Amino acid sequence: MQQSPTHVVHVQQAQERLQHLLHEHKAEDPFAPVTVVVPTPYAGLYLRRDIGRSGLVNVRFMPLPRLAELLGAPSLADAGRSPLKPAIEFAAVRRAAGEAAGELEPFRAHPSFHSSLRTTFRDLRSAAPGVLAKLERRRGISGEIVRLYTRYRDRTKAYYDREALAEAAAEAVSTGRAATALNSLGRVIAYLPRTLTPAEQRLFDALRDAQNCETILAVTGDPEADTILPKTAVQPPASSLPAPPRTRLLVAPDTGEEVRSVVRSVAAAAHAGTPFHRIAILYWQREPYAALIAEQLAAASIPIAGPSNETLAATPVGRMLTGIVALAGSDLPREEVMRWLTSCPVKAASDRYSPSRWDAVSRDAGVVAGIEQWRDRLANYAASQQRTAASQDEERSQGRENVMAQSAAEAWALRSFVLRLHETLNRAGDSRTWAALVKWAEDLIEHYLDENSLPPVERDNLDTLKTALQELANLDTVEESAELDAFRTALDEALNRSAARAGALGEGLFVGSVRLAAGMRFDRVYLVGMVEGLVPPQPPDDPLLPHSERERAGLPLRSTAVEGYDYLAAAAAGRTRVLTYARGNNIAQREQHPSRWFLEEATRLYGSPVYPTMLSNARDLAQLREQPWFEEVVSAQHGINTVAASQPADIHDYDLHRLSQWQQLGNAIDAHHLASSEPVLARALEMQRARIAAPLTRWDGDLSSAPSPAAQIGLSNSEVFSPTRLQTWATCPFRYFLANVLGIAAPEQPEELATISALDKGSLLHTILERFIRDAQQQNAIPAPDKPWSEDQRRRLFQIAAEEFRNAEQRGVTGKPLLWELARSEMLSDLDRFLKEDAKLRKKHDVSPHAVESAFGFPGDEDQAALDSVEWSSPRTGTLRFRGFIDRIDLSPSGDTALVLDYKSGKADSYKNMDKDPVQRGQLLQLPVYGLAARQLLGDEVDIKVAYWFVTENGKFVTRPPRNPGTLDEMLDSFVPVVGTITDGIGARLFPANPGRDGSNCRNCDFKNLCPTRRGWHWRRKRNDPRLSAYVTMASEEASR
Repeated sequence: MQQSPTHVVHVQQAQERLQHLLHEHKAEDPFAPVTVVVPTPYAGLYLRRDIGRSGLVNVRFMPLPRLAELLGAPSLADAGRSPLKPAIEFAAVRRAAGEAAGELEPFRAHPSFHSSLRTTFRDLRSAAPGVLAKLERRRGISGEIVRLYTRYRDRTKAYYDREALAEAAAEAVSTGRAATALNSLGRVIAYLPRTLTPAEQRLFDALRDAQNCETILAVTGDPEADTILPKTAVQPPASSLPAPPRTRLLVAPDTGEEVRSVVRSVAAAAHAGTPFHRIAILYWQREPYAALIAEQLAAASIPIAGPSNETLAATPVGRMLTGIVALAGSDLPREEVMRWLTSCPVKAASDRYSPSRWDAVSRDAGVVAGIEQWRDRLANYAASQQRTAASQDEERSQGRENVMAQSAAEAWALRSFVLRLHETLNRAGDSRTWAALVKWAEDLIEHYLDENSLPPVERDNLDTLKTALQELANLDTVEESAELDAFRTALDEALNRSAARAGALGEGLFVGSVRLAAGMRFDRVYLVGMVEGLVPPQPPDDPLLPHSERERAGLPLRSTAVEGYDYLAAAAAGRTRVLTYARGNNIAQREQHPSRWFLEEATRLYGSPVYPTMLSNARDLAQLREQPWFEEVVSAQHGINTVAASQPADIHDYDLHRLSQWQQLGNAIDAHHLASSEPVLARALEMQRARIAAPLTRWDGDLSSAPSPAAQIGLSNSEVFSPTRLQTWATCPFRYFLANVLGIAAPEQPEELATISALDKGSLLHTILERFIRDAQQQNAIPAPDKPWSEDQRRRLFQIAAEEFRNAEQRGVTGKPLLWELARSEMLSDLDRFLKEDAKLRKKHDVSPHAVESAFGFPGDEDQAALDSVEWSSPRTGTLRFRGFIDRIDLSPSGDTALVLDYKSGKADSYKNMDKDPVQRGQLLQLPVYGLAARQLLGDEVDIKVAYWFVTENGKFVTRPPRNPGTLDEMLDSFVPVVGTITDGIGARLFPANPGRDGSNCRNCDFKNLCPTRRGWHWRRKRNDPRLSAYVTMASEEASR
């Protein structure tokens, strides 16, 4: 029987041959139906638009699966078979994997095993007869794979896949059952078929036998790449081959500059008259190119057409559903809940709905995870805020009270939202079928997705998402029951499909994968990312049926022929093609080498071999740069300098180029008109000059000329503050500015602690000792200086400790039980030794506890009368008022000597030089202030001594100053000049950044990322400012002038 003809042409000539055939078939009857079977849907959209410009009536373009559906689906439906949707396919694979035996049994539930098994099953589906039998006879893993595949086929026999659909279509054409459909399709033209499965090949053979199909095969001229074409393809004579497209090669320093250079070239082409829809940028790797290209084109206001650069799961609607489903069955970790709320279009639950504020409120409430914490800690926090807001405090502003009331209302609203969310998520546990779980997911979308805020493209994504969910509902036919974990896996798989198209084809620049270019033609094509190891992409060896097993059984081997054909077809798709390679990946931070395909094209153009080393050799590069087809962008600066040879990508690119030109002509940047017309640039230039200069300026800490009122930057005599505030300025004035002037603080993230923090441990120890001493005072049981604590008092101390330990456990600050047990044992050991060391201390200094936790500078309460703040005067600043808490004051029996103790729970290493410098260059100011407060409390006639006491084994129960507690007067001798320097510096509004010796001040600083990276270099210049001489001297720095 005579078959319909097959036309073999070069890939560049394929569209012309298609147009010629369409003209032939339409010559007698312009309305005669013709169907063109295209390699991709994008090729169909392109051809309809491009060929349609010259007039096209009753011509349909469709991919091969759609043609097979029209011809074969009716007979399959009559047989009671349904389409094998991806969700059903993957569920059947999971069921088969669950029966794995032998060496594969340990991997039954592993997701990677499921993915590999599905890929292998698809390969086996199109295997030639006898392959399965050969594999089965080999036993071992190969035989087990065949057994699982047989089980998979049994479970899916009620469904038809792409191969079965093609088989049914071929049979319908051969038997005449598809005559009606064929009449409506008219003449069929198979345009660029390749990599056909056996059933698809039989379908085309049946169509050709019926003399209803002509085929256009496009060869690339590369023998290896053309092996993917049907064997009927015969290379056309060399004399008929077209000349290669005009070719350029681009080498860039990194992927960012590579894409930037491409966008400049696109802009130049558009400026020269090439429409955007006649340009394509194609890539092999989605990461990083899809996002980079989209960002750069958006910055240049260039419209995009083509597939989306993200999957449905990555869209806002996809994240919303997968995020909330991921929370189901969990203990609702705060970070995950807040990530879901702040990054997805979640419907407002009330007028108090504010994800950013809820994040702050839940953090302040100490929520980590668990519905109990959400319920109890938010309630406690809200009640605490309400009580505080309602309490009387003359120093608290009305604005602060309003903030507290608002925080309380937000905490109640968040608590209500989470409790309702928890209840909704728990319903998943009651669902035992896929249909029920899908209904539950649809309810989640209805209740929590804010559909009104979705733009049109996201509404399209929502429709696709709902369709994907409905596919999951059909899984009850292949799985006996449904579990939440399986539903999550199936949902992730169902949403791993492309999101809605970006733009309309023909209205913007085409951006997509290289494989999508087959059947399309452009004026310019850019092939980016031609890196060795990634281009060509190496086909991975099948871990279940490796290359050796496939070869023995006669199963087709995975090769790079398909990638080679895609590359050559894409390279031939443009009248001009640009191949690009980046020396480095600035996202992955790795060096890269050119692809062999890039080097092959360079060799063709150069006329002699081009090797990778030639692209890094100065002499070879100089010769290559002389070639009109070769371009190298050495750096980002070089790219900006050469903008004149192409076209600026956007206005920012243009401005940078003009500035660079201006500077190259010997002009100062700040003399350019942009320096005065662009405020951001003007300020940046001013900052750069100021930071390089030696004097302190407003850009590195001099706020002496700032317009703000003095009280907002300096110190106010109406304000009461702690001595640690001044210590901060002594350590680093810039840290003081950020923390105390601007009020910046690093938010504390509640977390599930492994063990109790040092801060919480110290606070707990202070509370226990305070309660113990106060309890002994109330019972008039304070021992005399030479008497130890009694055994009853020891038991009482341990009873108080047990109560406070329980309170700490309820607050959730103790960490994991086992580690908390160890920490608690250490603290009990410290408390036991405290009684002995306290007796030694009291006997040595002839004192007994007189007061604990004595507050000064705070309002009084019913338990303790108010103690005035400590006042100190500075000539420049005036009177300063300090506040604080004195851990303990001991008195001698005569009452003429007092020992002020400040408990410390850490190590004493940094306090060892207090005998030489009691205030440690302004970084230890608490003791003098506490001493002044004690004198204010006890009277001037009492001799005041002060000391830090390290009350743990870690601190070895030593006191500092090292030899004996210092007298208050000795402390004040050091305190007065240091505080004078500090307050004078604050009053002068000087806040330079001092990194300390070897950056010691920056190691634990919350603001280190806000400072310049060369902070040490800057400080060495700025410290020579005469206004900082007193501070430099105090901080033990040498001011070299």
